[in-house]
Amino acid sequence: MLNSDKIKDYEKEIIKKIIIETAKDKIYKFSLEFLCEFLKKHFNKKVIVLVDEYDAPIIKAFQNSKYSNDKTYYQTFLGSVFKGNEENLQKGMLTGVMRIGKESIFSKWNNLDTYGITSTYFADKFGFTEKEIYEILKHFNLNKDVKKIKEWYDGYKFGNIDNIYNPWSIVNYISKVNDGFKTYWVNTSGDSLIRDEIFVGNKERTYKTLEKLIFYCGHC
Repeated sequence: MLNSDKIKDYEKEIIKKIIIETAKDKIYKFSLEFLCEFLKKHFNKKVIVLVDEYDAPIIKAFQNSKYSNDKTYYQTFLGSVFKGNEENLQKGMLTGVMRIGKESIFSKWNNLDTYGITSTYFADKFGFTEKEIYEILKHFNLNKDVKKIKEWYDGYKFGNIDNIYNPWSIVNYISKVNDGFKTYWVNTSGDSLIRDEIFVGNKERTYKTLEKLIFYCGHC
């Protein structure tokens, strides 16, 4: 975009400062919105914004007792893109482990839909379905491994879809098939937020919540 004749000189300066990390805080706050605007100008098409693990910095801020300040920052950083940006934004999607709550950083948003692991919408998009697994294994001549793969990497249920396979584990196994079966997924994320809640937070409240969860799961 720095060579684009559709981007003005002062806008290119904004891009340069962001790249070399010399921009002011206000510029960084609106940097994602600026990116949408500049991409729209350059390609003459509205953009699609995909934000993976949107909640990772929020969790980190909470653990470091900086949630209040960082919450305000991310309300602007993400909010400026997903609200009031219809001229540049075609659609957007956020993914994360924390459920999106409209009372949090999304308090000023509207037209917001949430699809969790119990939702039937996109239930087959959280991983590989059994049919897809058979096709993948056939492509790589690994049909003989189907039973073992099911034992190791099956077991997930999303919405009304059973037998969803962990995509990260499947991809790693196929690319490193000579290494055999391993627990690839276990090392990809942390559980510090849950640990803190159980061992450091309000233990009585946590235990009561877990008791309810166990009770209801046992009656599903």
